[in-house]
Amino acid sequence: MERAIEVVGIIFDFYQQNCNEKLNYTDDYFVVVGGLSLEFWTDSDYMTKDINIIITENQKMNEVLGLLKFVKVDARHWYHEELDLAIEFQTGPYAGNYESVKNFETELGFTFRVNSVEEIFIDRVRSILYFNTDDVPWLIQLAINFELDVDYLVNACETSKEKEFIAYFFYKLQNMQQEALQSKTNTYPELYISISPDDSSIDSQKYEHSDYYPIPLSNATISIPYNIHDEDKKVKLVGSLMDDEFEFQTTAKNYFESTDSDTGFYRENIYAINHNLVTIEDFERYLGMFS
Repeated sequence: MERAIEVVGIIFDFYQQNCNEKLNYTDDYFVVVGGLSLEFWTDSDYMTKDINIIITENQKMNEVLGLLKFVKVDARHWYHEELDLAIEFQTGPYAGNYESVKNFETELGFTFRVNSVEEIFIDRVRSILYFNTDDVPWLIQLAINFELDVDYLVNACETSKEKEFIAYFFYKLQNMQQEALQSKTNTYPELYISISPDDSSIDSQKYEHSDYYPIPLSNATISIPYNIHDEDKKVKLVGSLMDDEFEFQTTAKNYFESTDSDTGFYRENIYAINHNLVTIEDFERYLGMFS
């Protein structure tokens, strides 16, 4: 992806120079859409060799691509054999909100102009609805990884069918998140909290690299917000150690992004013991009483 992004940055730079020299104006109407946009926002989980660009000056783009050794395939398609990259460009209008276009500087100092994550989300919704593509996993990834502007998504819809799909998608995503969180706690008869200084995870099983205290689960209260980026809503784990009840809290976003702990909780997430708020230092001293 990095190579494709740099190539787009170079094309944009040459395109601007060409417009300035030949037409005496700067054309900012240049947006990367489609597959490369999705690859960018999913950090290369989605991969493509095709580059789709929206422009205004067709002839100037032809001159630029020819100068950069791209071979013209047809009216809108060009290919660079050495780079193994295909480019499709079309003159506007850009279907999305042009004010939402994002500019990023590449490692070589060029400008990469790409449609927003909300616009690529809408684009994938339309692909699902009208072209029967299997893009739901990408919608899920975008919704989990980014704090999407749901109002923007709804306002960008062109039909009631699109609005209904988005509403149903987020409803199903919320249920999926709740089920995933609940399954983590429901399937564990007890959890194990590491007391090793180099490992603060709470795990569903004992691993060789750490010493543990067992935590029989009394209950687990799960609270998942409509938007997992809502910092006001927490994922909670309530358990017991000896005769004391304790509670761990973390945000839903942190919970889903946890990689080192198979339960999604860590010692640092301690919130209260017997309903009294505590710090991690208090909890470390508390655990020391059992050693």
